[in-house]
Amino acid sequence: MNTLGAADLLTPSASDATFALSPSTATLQTTVNEHHLLAPTLFHQPWWLEIATHGRYQVVEARRDGRVVGRLPFAVTKRYGHAVSLMPTLTHFLGPGIDEGAGGVNARFLQRLTITQELLHKLPTVAYFNHKLYRGVTDTLPFQMAGYQSSVQFTYEIAPQPESAVWQGMRDKTRNMVRKAERSMVSEPVDDPDFFIQLYRSNLAAKSASSNIDLQTCQVLISACLARNCGRILVARHSDRTIAAAIFYAWDSKAAYYLLSTRAPSSGNSANTLLLWEAIKDTMARKLTFDFDGVGSSGAVLFFAVFGATIQPRYIISRSGIVAQVLQDIRFLLGYPKSTFF
Repeated sequence: MNTLGAADLLTPSASDATFALSPSTATLQTTVNEHHLLAPTLFHQPWWLEIATHGRYQVVEARRDGRVVGRLPFAVTKRYGHAVSLMPTLTHFLGPGIDEGAGGVNARFLQRLTITQELLHKLPTVAYFNHKLYRGVTDTLPFQMAGYQSSVQFTYEIAPQPESAVWQGMRDKTRNMVRKAERSMVSEPVDDPDFFIQLYRSNLAAKSASSNIDLQTCQVLISACLARNCGRILVARHSDRTIAAAIFYAWDSKAAYYLLSTRAPSSGNSANTLLLWEAIKDTMARKLTFDFDGVGSSGAVLFFAVFGATIQPRYIISRSGIVAQVLQDIRFLLGYPKSTFF
């Protein structure tokens, strides 16, 4: 028996995926550049949003003297007949891209405040709105002033620095695990998104588990990143060439994001540790921040910490209509568990 609760209304499902765009058809001709303040992360790029939302994303804009100074992308989908706006597939952060202009700290804050308020005012009314904000959003005051609830979750980051400094900042046990893995495995890049997703599905099936994300859309996003040289698949192979684990990470002009990982049921943490170390080294060579992209469990809190990373906040803003609020209350009263992590 299927029970309708707040999670059913508020969580994206693979059934929304009606088509998959190829990287070529997903490319939008736009003046928005990835280095621009209005598109501050990989996840704000029009081509990413086009794929992740199956062409359903929209943008509200704020202008000053005819010039665009604020952009807020979003997508609206339906859950049991109710309109909701949630994070698209594999899109871990969004939020307003703002050109706050010059001036002092107070002048720029006021610009940021008024631009964000204007963007929020232009959003359509939905039963539920829930977005996670990118690292450049350091406060949620304009959202709270507009009636949104604000909460915080955390991620780990490694700032750009020499590889040797990162290595020294890792725990001895972690360095030993990397050395041990290097003696029995080899890490190498793979330019085959189909292979990665098939491996992901196979490892899930071996554990009698199912994916909670739309893997078809993930596959197209990975293809698009590889085509644009802003993403990488790494695999760890045993000496007999069997695969112990694989990861996918992608980057923009400021940070690299650890997005997907999979490992064989018989594989321990050493393979993932090796792959993460290789991804971190590559990111440091690019002079970018390595973002572990959220903390999904208690185990991840401990696992990521051993790399010497620092904890950083990520703000979440949400707004519930009456229907969504009632469903949330019912779910709470029925004792349904709620994740306290990312």
